Amino acid sequence: NAQDTENYYTKKWTDNIFVGAGVGAMSVLNDGTNPATFNFNLSVGKYITPTWGVRAQFSGLSQKIEKQDTGFAGDTKSFAELNFDAMLNVTNWLGGYNPDRAVDFYLFAGPTLNLSSVGTKFTGDGSGQNEALLEESDDMKVRFGATAGLGLAYNLSSKWAINLEGR
Repeated sequence: NAQDTENYYTKKWTDNIFVGAGVGAMSVLNDGTNPATFNFNLSVGKYITPTWGVRAQFSGLSQKIEKQDTGFAGDTKSFAELNFDAMLNVTNWLGGYNPDRAVDFYLFAGPTLNLSSVGTKFTGDGSGQNEALLEESDDMKVRFGATAGLGLAYNLSSKWAINLEGR
């Protein structure tokens, strides 16, 4: 119920909470653009004001790496990602809040945690004298970073919207 103008400045922490689910495609940029793979996400967030909000988003499934010059070419990895985003509704910021507006443009950015399977890894004794070998691995790799993106929301009603995002 994030578009309810009467509840934006209430003291109840449960006001203006939103949930979302999405599907889409993801491509890894690694020695070129790799083939797109299926991706899903689940989000929960809160609009603190009509302009500012926060959300947590969980996404994942798999990613392909085919454009590398290494032995990893053709590798498909399972992954999961957790993002914590600050959100800026640019439309409300520049144009003022309007609950009947059909389209909203927003920016988001924040820290991310990525968990992925190693898949194939180099092995060797580290001396530099032996050629590195490839072996399959079920180990998990943890990466920390930051992400940013933009979104476009088409408001079907005061309670439903369809969003298009690029992260």
